[in-house]
Amino acid sequence: MSTFILVGEGQPAARALQYIIKQGGKVEGVFTKAPWHPLIVNVAKRWGVCVGDSLLLSPKGRRERSDAFVSSLTADWLLSVNNMVILDIQVLDRFPSRAFNLHPGLLPEYGGVHVHQWALREGATEFGACVHEMVARVDAGDIIESERFPIDPQDTGLSLFQRTMETGVGILCRVVDQIIAGTNLGRCPQDLAKRRVFRSADAQDPNIDWNWTASEVQGFVRAGNYGRFQSPTYTARLDVTDEMVIEVMGVSVGKPTTAPPGTIIEEQKSVVVACAGGTSITIDSARVEGRSVELGDWMRYFLVVGKCLRGRLPVSIGFGINIVS
Repeated sequence: MSTFILVGEGQPAARALQYIIKQGGKVEGVFTKAPWHPLIVNVAKRWGVCVGDSLLLSPKGRRERSDAFVSSLTADWLLSVNNMVILDIQVLDRFPSRAFNLHPGLLPEYGGVHVHQWALREGATEFGACVHEMVARVDAGDIIESERFPIDPQDTGLSLFQRTMETGVGILCRVVDQIIAGTNLGRCPQDLAKRRVFRSADAQDPNIDWNWTASEVQGFVRAGNYGRFQSPTYTARLDVTDEMVIEVMGVSVGKPTTAPPGTIIEEQKSVVVACAGGTSITIDSARVEGRSVELGDWMRYFLVVGKCLRGRLPVSIGFGINIVS
C-alpha cells in the first residue's frame, strides 16, 4: 500500500485527501496552516487521519520541531496541494524524488504566487496547472504532469483561480493513480532559462496606472476582481479621496482619444477615462463601501478629484514586471 503525507489548505486539499483514500492509498498525516478548520479537519477525522500544523514543516518550524519529528515522516510520498508554506529542505530530504507540489500555473513561465492574476494582466490566452517535484529551489523541480486550457474573455481573478485549481486537482488525481498502480512517473526537466518567479509583494498596489493601454488596464481590473471575496493581492481602484474609495470591478475598451492619460472624457451616462496610446476605457461596474457606485457618488467624487485622475504615484516604470530568480 502506498502511503502519503498531505500538506495543504481548503477544498482542494480535502478533495485530494478523499481521493487518495478511496483509491486505496493510506494518508499518514495532514498538515495545514489552519489545523482547526473544519473543511479539511472533518474529512481527516472521518478517515482517522491525524492533523498537524504545516508551519512545523517550514524552515521557521525548526525551532518547534525535534529531530524525532522529522524522522517520524516515514510515508512513501509527500503531496502539497493549495499550500502556501515553503517546506524545509530537511523535510524534502525525507522524500527524495517523491515530494510533489500541485502548482496553479504553468512552469517555468509562471512560478511563484498568484500567477493566474499575472496571466490576466499580461493578456495571456491560455493558462494551466502542473504537478512538479519539490526541490530546494521553489517551483524549479521536474514537471510530472501538466494541462493547459484557454482563458475565457470573461474570466476574472477568482474564476481563473477556481478553474486552475479544478484542473490541478484532476492532474494530481491522475498522478496519485499512477503512484498507487506502481507506474513509472514521467518527468520533464524545466527550461530554467525561461523561469519567472512572481512574488506577492509585486502585486499589492491597487491603483490603476493610466499610462497603461486600455487593454492593460482591463487585464489589471479583471485580475483583481474576486467578487464578494477578498482578493489575495489587490482590487483595482481609482484615486482615493478622504471620504471615498472606489473599487473598479469591470471595464471595457472604449473609443480612441487624443486626451492625455487619466483624463475623464465622459462622466454622465458612463465614466470614460483616457489611457495610454490614444486608448480609453469605460468603467462598467464599480463599488464603494460594498455597494454599486451610483450617479450621485460619481458626481461627488469628481467634485473632489477633478477632471483628471492621477493614478499610480509615482508613475510606474512598466507593466507586468516581476522578479526573476
